[in-house]
Amino acid sequence: MACFVLELMADQTMVQMLQVAAQAAQAASVAAESMRKMVEKDDNDRKQKFSEASKVVRMPDSFGSEDQDQDQKGWRDFLHNFKSWLYYADGSFEAGLTNVDQNPKDVLDLSALEPAHKAKSVQLYAILSGLLKGKPLRVLRQQEDRNGLEVYRQLVQTFTPSSRTRSLSLLQALM
Repeated sequence: MACFVLELMADQTMVQMLQVAAQAAQAASVAAESMRKMVEKDDNDRKQKFSEASKVVRMPDSFGSEDQDQDQKGWRDFLHNFKSWLYYADGSFEAGLTNVDQNPKDVLDLSALEPAHKAKSVQLYAILSGLLKGKPLRVLRQQEDRNGLEVYRQLVQTFTPSSRTRSLSLLQALM
């Protein structure tokens, strides 16, 4: 009789464990579906923002060539158009790009970034990959971890005058 009672208790415990496991699986399924919907909504919102930005602020023309001097001359115009368009579409890029503009010598390690900043950097990489060509595109392709902020930093270092003398020589070349 004692064995029968023990077997009955074991069966009930097993049934309860199976019920708890089924409930946990159902909760995980609901959570996964919610996450999928949230990511899908974010993707749609992002696409809509960039589409709207392209209607209001013209998307920048592609940038880059094989001629360093020509790229140097066109950098400021590209940068102005690029930032105007990008910030209109998604203002959250501004903090990262401003940080790079203020500290162009600080190498940016993607693994050291917070998850939200890492995602923005990877998104920036994708955006730049569609806009760059020539030598600037090769700079992008050399960035194996898809760190868009680091690509942007390297472009800033390459094409932004770092001294007043350099600025004046570029101005003279333009004149």
